[in-house]
Amino acid sequence: MLHVITAIGIVASLFVSGFCFICGVIRTSDLIEEYPKRSKLFIKYAGATTIAIHILLWWFDSLPALPNLIGIFSQAIFACNLKTYPITEVISITFIATIISSLINHFTWLFFFLEYNNTHTKLTAVEITMFFMVIVWLVPFSYLLALTESHGLPLHDESGKAIRPNILKGFFLKVGDSLQSKKARNE
Repeated sequence: MLHVITAIGIVASLFVSGFCFICGVIRTSDLIEEYPKRSKLFIKYAGATTIAIHILLWWFDSLPALPNLIGIFSQAIFACNLKTYPITEVISITFIATIISSLINHFTWLFFFLEYNNTHTKLTAVEITMFFMVIVWLVPFSYLLALTESHGLPLHDESGKAIRPNILKGFFLKVGDSLQSKKARNE
């Protein structure tokens, strides 16, 4: 019986944690929409801080150069998106390079920690997850939230009643608009 109660507690805590995470993402998305200049500054300073942390990890913790250099390079590519922030053209070379560098950065660190845990002092899952959250995912996740910002979508219906635009619909409308504008430029 104790195992059943424990399993129910774990499922309930995962559900509550997921719900709180989703609420936080929605609130953060609202803040990005309300304060785009401040969110741009946050992303700029978060990227600079991440670069500084990469350098410190390289010098003081003797972490290998390759993952740190890839992380610094990824942050430099992310910074290129700040020129047009908060508007993002999802089919631009910069955006595609951002996605590719983010994936390369993620998998480089993932393989590093898999090898590191086999040859050195084992790090806990929490330590590795926190490293990923702060060093690898913070800036790309910030851009993802900014991408879902609903520029150009109506915020009121015909009667003047305020509506909340569908974030996914806004993303696909942005992709469609980007493809149409690129097609029009090529013709």
